[in-house]
Amino acid sequence: MTIAEKLNSIDSSILSEDLISDQIISSHQYKELYDQLDNQLTLLYEKEIEFLYEQESKNTMSSEEKHTMNQLSNIIDSMDHLFGAAGLNDYEVIARIANAFQVDHVHDIGCNLGIQGKLFHDRRIKYTGYDTESTFEFPLLKQFENIECVQKEYPFPIDTSKGKYMLVSRLCLGYFKKDDETIKRIIKDFDIVFLICSDHSFIQKFDGYRVFKYMKRSKQWKETNFHDLNGSSDFLLMKDSR
Repeated sequence: MTIAEKLNSIDSSILSEDLISDQIISSHQYKELYDQLDNQLTLLYEKEIEFLYEQESKNTMSSEEKHTMNQLSNIIDSMDHLFGAAGLNDYEVIARIANAFQVDHVHDIGCNLGIQGKLFHDRRIKYTGYDTESTFEFPLLKQFENIECVQKEYPFPIDTSKGKYMLVSRLCLGYFKKDDETIKRIIKDFDIVFLICSDHSFIQKFDGYRVFKYMKRSKQWKETNFHDLNGSSDFLLMKDSR
């Protein structure tokens, strides 16, 4: 089976779809993520109301109040990214692809709260997320040994000597570094790369990779060359093993 045939044997129809169907949200992966986010959001919102009410009698917020307000903002941001901008749909497809190609470890650059790691955990794939902001206090992460989030800015060396490694950049979008150092590090360390990208000059620098583009109209993956990268799209890059 060719790479394209293998990709098209995976249901990718929800990729980049903005609305998550009731059937999808009711699945155990999404429901647990959504319920825990919703519960966390409710608790923080109640604290925010309490803090704002207390503001009538004082002029400044304590460090605890500021911390909780920041948490609330981060949770809301995560809800928007994952449930309002096709984020969770895309991560579900990425997890299906990682599983089909027997990926051992996924590294997610710009992971936000990292709760999408649950989708990889359910498939016995280790997940490490990286973000420049310290937003990793979501309780779900502490339940699973193979989900980890780190406050660090990529690129930096990653030990990928054992197993098959996949790089994902889905939530950071324009904030992902696209310099030569980043390209060299990715090429050195990763067998598979999933990017949502409109910067074709960036994609064209991945020498030694085969490029597969998701065609939204036909809902099919198609191998393309570096000179036919029209429009913003979901790209999967595979190291050429031919």
